[in-house]
Amino acid sequence: MRYVAFRLHSKSLLKAALLATVFAAGAAVPVRADTVLDATIRGNYTVFGTTAGLPGPAGSYVVGSAGGIVVRDYFVFDLSAITGTISAATLSLDNPIIVGTPGTISFYTVSYSTPLVDGSAGLAGFNAIGTGTLVGSVAITTTGTVNVTLNADGLAAITAAEGGNLVLGGVGAIAGSNDAFSSTGNSAYVTSLTLSTPTAAVPEPASLAVLGAGLVALGALRRRRLG
Repeated sequence: MRYVAFRLHSKSLLKAALLATVFAAGAAVPVRADTVLDATIRGNYTVFGTTAGLPGPAGSYVVGSAGGIVVRDYFVFDLSAITGTISAATLSLDNPIIVGTPGTISFYTVSYSTPLVDGSAGLAGFNAIGTGTLVGSVAITTTGTVNVTLNADGLAAITAAEGGNLVLGGVGAIAGSNDAFSSTGNSAYVTSLTLSTPTAAVPEPASLAVLGAGLVALGALRRRRLG
């Protein structure tokens, strides 16, 4: 009877140990690493092909209809040091002032060219913004930091631009005085792109404790058998 009881108890210990080990292995928490890139150049083009202020790291990125003049903005991000899979991306833009009702601002990919980014492309620069792939949009109703989560096409565009430059352009209201990102022509305002890359999963502390308990149970079972 003692032998039978020992075998049953041993089986129970073995099951408990295996379940604890499997549970601990499956309870790892996925971790992601974030890389924040500031726009190297930001600027805008009006419907007349002119620019409101000089483009650059502190350029104005007003977008919408400023006093009845339609303005589109753009942002350049240096991806020369970026490699690998991007699991998520967020465009963050400080918005200190809005005029009227800016509504929804939509962001598109824009083909990189020196005339475009240095503000000398004229009307071709204005027309180039808004004709690429839609990567995200946001409804603006108040001031504060605007965060735009890029869609799957946006992630694909980032991957395609790795090792070079990514240009994103914004299109807003087309009539009246309805614009966002007004008075942004200085370096104090954030214009950044946060890229998230997946990394190896890390076990939770509680899972490590369960795993330890499972190993202890296996050790106890081994000692009983040897005894």
